[in-house]
Amino acid sequence: DRPPGSKLLTRIDTGLDAARDGAPVVIYLHGFPDSSVHPSTGDFSSRLPRKLCEAVHKAIPDAVFACFNASGIPGSDGVAFRDKLISREVEDTVTVATYVRSRFAGPSSRVYLLGVSTGAIIASLARSRSELWPSAVIAVAGLLDVVGGVRLDFDEEQRCAMEQTGVCLKEFWVPPGYT
Repeated sequence: DRPPGSKLLTRIDTGLDAARDGAPVVIYLHGFPDSSVHPSTGDFSSRLPRKLCEAVHKAIPDAVFACFNASGIPGSDGVAFRDKLISREVEDTVTVATYVRSRFAGPSSRVYLLGVSTGAIIASLARSRSELWPSAVIAVAGLLDVVGGVRLDFDEEQRCAMEQTGVCLKEFWVPPGYT
């Protein structure tokens, strides 16, 4: 369901023997409005995905570790930031998992979804997708009370604007040097 010509900025790190059927695939899903891959350099955008990649390869040397910037996050296109949807991020996850499995691992490879914050919600939603049938979903810091959690990220003025008009302004920090 991706628009023609659109792309997802993705970083794939293969282990020792990842080009074999059965190599495990670990897909990291970033939180909102974070990213996984720096849009200018292609490096990990922060310490968290880098350290997770290192830990995965230490524990499972032949694993494939993939992370990506969801649609609407700098480096990935297809939708504007203001048009981001959780359902689209689930589709992005399926797209990346399908690609990684077909290109670097194989049809019998197990897929592990590792989501942090909003990524935890996306991993939980993607677990039922028949294309993935993930072997495990690791959800870190997902909100149990989404309605109450809104108060952590949005002030009273933003919440009032959302109730009245259906939209509100939210700051989003673009990486330095990104155009």
